[in-house]
Amino acid sequence: MKSTVPPLKVPWTVAHPTYSPVCTGPTVPHEFWWFNRTFIDGRLRFLCEISPRLLTALPINPYGRTGATGLGTLQHMGANSFVFTVLRTSNGFVAQPHPTQKTRPPVRGTLIWRGYVDHPYNTDNAWVEGSIYIVEAAEATEAAEASPQVIEAIQAAADRAIAAALATQ
Repeated sequence: MKSTVPPLKVPWTVAHPTYSPVCTGPTVPHEFWWFNRTFIDGRLRFLCEISPRLLTALPINPYGRTGATGLGTLQHMGANSFVFTVLRTSNGFVAQPHPTQKTRPPVRGTLIWRGYVDHPYNTDNAWVEGSIYIVEAAEATEAAEASPQVIEAIQAAADRAIAAALATQ
């Protein structure tokens, strides 16, 4: 759960004296965050280059207020890297039900975006950065035939999608 932030009050450069974010987990830094790397505007940079505030104990989301502070459901303060895979079939696109928190790209695919992702997991101190890949259905089939791990990953993603669909019914 997050507090509501009006769209015009999201940027840190806009005063918002009544801003009262919900604490969603630990707010104690575990590392010296200023020199952690992040992808912003398609370029690899240090957090100290893009942070709206430097003299803070916690990293600050460069894209503004989110309504929550702390780690939330993420593992690290600052940028958390995820890989999003979108399968292109003859009927359209099928997105991976849940992104994977890793830095390795899929076996095959075309990178279409790398950088900040406006995601529900984001907090004022931890945010999602993603690499989004499109994988053609034919390439996915070839990769699956070449790698049993791909078959297992596809099955696991399907199992998660089914479980999520049943949970919402």
